Amino acid sequence: MGPHAGTGAEKAPDGRVLDCLIAGGGPAGATAAIYLARFRRSVTVIDAQESRTRWIGTIRNYPGFPEGISGPDLCDRIRRQASKHGAVFVKGHVRALHRTSSGFEALTSEGMILARHVILATGLKDRLPDVPGFSEQLIMRDKVRLCPICDGHDFIGNRLAVWGEPSRALREAVFLRTFTNQISIVPDRPLTSEDSHSLASSGFDRVMDQVTRISEDGEGVSLHFQNGDRRDFDAIYLAMGAAPRSDLAVTLGAAANKAGCLKTDDHRQTNVPGLYSIGDVVDELDQISVATGHAAIAATSVHNAIARALGERPLTGRREKA
Repeated sequence: MGPHAGTGAEKAPDGRVLDCLIAGGGPAGATAAIYLARFRRSVTVIDAQESRTRWIGTIRNYPGFPEGISGPDLCDRIRRQASKHGAVFVKGHVRALHRTSSGFEALTSEGMILARHVILATGLKDRLPDVPGFSEQLIMRDKVRLCPICDGHDFIGNRLAVWGEPSRALREAVFLRTFTNQISIVPDRPLTSEDSHSLASSGFDRVMDQVTRISEDGEGVSLHFQNGDRRDFDAIYLAMGAAPRSDLAVTLGAAANKAGCLKTDDHRQTNVPGLYSIGDVVDELDQISVATGHAAIAATSVHNAIARALGERPLTGRREKA
């Protein structure tokens, strides 16, 4: 271990430079903190406590939890594990990020922080309906869902609505047809001629009226429409999209796709040297298991970059020829 290796994790308010600052304390950011803290690098996580996992009542596709685990419980476990090894978690937001001669300067809600490397694990902001009766509690109670890949299996044979942007709703409905044929598509805007043709040829039930409110009824959930109709479902999938929280990176010149998701190399580094990105803000599959895998790669890459700067040979974890 080189002489400049971190022996703990500090906010560095006095001008000292952290080895790594992580923006975002969900599964991706907290997992990266575990690795970096165990590498004895100084790491602070600025956590806005806005991870999408806060809404998940039961995660059933994350390995190691055969009975499932709630999103908040999983995040809490990962954060406690990182803290146990010396990572520091600070509630707040990273408001701006600037390049410096030594790395980065982050303006946070808690003040200025200097870091040699930054990992962005800022995730996505879901677009949610603005109608009476909707609340985040409906998501937490599994009446409204956001991720067919995560939990479509939970609704085998059930009545589902897919409500949102027409082409996205159709794609999600096609995926969900693996689990049930009781699917209604509810567009959230007027249809184009292309939308009309695609939906008409899909074979799905379609509800072509504006949703005016949502209500819970026993085990199910209902959509109420402008014409007075009411449709009852076991769950509603939202297909309204989500916006990646990538502004911090894009402002520094990081490459992103048309949707704003960040592009990275195999080491999870953006085209901005020293700036890494992991989890749902990246242009890849939005899954917790993918996010934690990103985290392991990015954290090890940061550790190795520090080792190279100290003239040490990094350990890649890959098999090498003798």
